[in-house]
Amino acid sequence: MYWIRHLVGNGLRLLLHPSVLGRFALLGAFLRIEFKRKILVELCGRRLTSEHVFGQIIHFSDYSIFALVFGEVYLSGVYYFPARVAAPLIIDGGANIGVSLAYFKTIYPGCRVLAFEPNERNFELLQRTVRANGWTNTETYPFGLHRTAGEQWFFDYNGLPGSLSGGFWEPAEAGPAKSKTMVRTVRLSDYINEDVDLLKLDVEGSEMAILEDLMAADKLERVRQIIGEYHHHVKPDDDRLGEFLSLLERAGFGYHLCAALPLPFPQRQAQNFMFSAYRKAAG
Repeated sequence: MYWIRHLVGNGLRLLLHPSVLGRFALLGAFLRIEFKRKILVELCGRRLTSEHVFGQIIHFSDYSIFALVFGEVYLSGVYYFPARVAAPLIIDGGANIGVSLAYFKTIYPGCRVLAFEPNERNFELLQRTVRANGWTNTETYPFGLHRTAGEQWFFDYNGLPGSLSGGFWEPAEAGPAKSKTMVRTVRLSDYINEDVDLLKLDVEGSEMAILEDLMAADKLERVRQIIGEYHHHVKPDDDRLGEFLSLLERAGFGYHLCAALPLPFPQRQAQNFMFSAYRKAAG
């Protein structure tokens, strides 16, 4: 019953709202992926490790996780942005297995991308996707983005490549970890030498550290738009949302927030929400 409601709800939403990808084309892709997930994967037990989406090939290890991420990226259009040029420069922080990168390459085929992904297994799948599509002007880095360059423990809380459940926070703060690895961290400011059309951040709690680095290095002024996920209360008493928004305001950004919250209000619980920061018009 839940699956039927999922199909009908998303199907109606796609039909009623326009998409840069075309509402009927997107509806067709959604239904194809959902029926393959339900029938071939769940009922027949087949293991599918790649999928074609709007002419792009995406490699993954788990079809259900792929279907979930496809919905988050494609159905919502969360990472759409109006580009001023045919070849916008995009920085993909937390590129995962490359679903967001495939979306960018679909809406702006000529875009240039710098993609960062610290999880080793995710990075391998990301590179397979890049090679399979022959994407040019695409640089991939197996690094985490943070305030300083060095090494940090990276904790994986799911154990499945492609899942959105890994980060630099300690297991005591987020439950038991499936594994931990030491990864290299870099300062994003060292990679910005020209204007950036979009900075996409899905970095599981490191977004504040990244913006602080860019601000300190006078590189945030070179970013035109930011779309990302803010992780509130990764630590139960870590209330820095005001600082985060203040930093955006000081840097000359306006912003929108999209935060779903169950009621009555929970206390000291993790809450993730999307934000879009844009340059205010001069004057």
